[in-house]
Amino acid sequence: MNTLTPLYKLSELKAKITLILLVSTTLIISCTKPDNPLAWESYLGTYTGTAVHAFYHFDADYNPVVDFEDWTYTMTVETGAQDSMLCFLITYNDTLLETYSDVLIDETGLGQQYWGAGSSASGISVQLHEDTIDFYHYVLMGMGSSTSETFQAVK
Repeated sequence: MNTLTPLYKLSELKAKITLILLVSTTLIISCTKPDNPLAWESYLGTYTGTAVHAFYHFDADYNPVVDFEDWTYTMTVETGAQDSMLCFLITYNDTLLETYSDVLIDETGLGQQYWGAGSSASGISVQLHEDTIDFYHYVLMGMGSSTSETFQAVK
């Protein structure tokens, strides 16, 4: 009769329990919301400045042309529907209003949204920095034409 068998089974059970606890703890820690290094709340508010508007198209001889204009903007940043989401309300030249709701911002401060596909796609890209927001918006208009607005927002 072997008297080591119950001890072996007990130590095997302890090893399994330890492994289960270790895996469970790792899963709980990885699911915990990390501290937000950028403090999303600090970006809420109103920004004003000048955006570069670009219009890319072809002339009558099919030569590429890029027309640039400076547009004044007012951008209001508000909280979104869920954690880590921001809303951007933008007025260009006091008339053109654009709203981008619930843009999910990742832990690096990057947020992106895309609409449509192919030659009628559009989207935005937002990058939060310590004290600024880089904003880029584009619209593809088919047949090699597109527009974009780019600016860096500072409160």
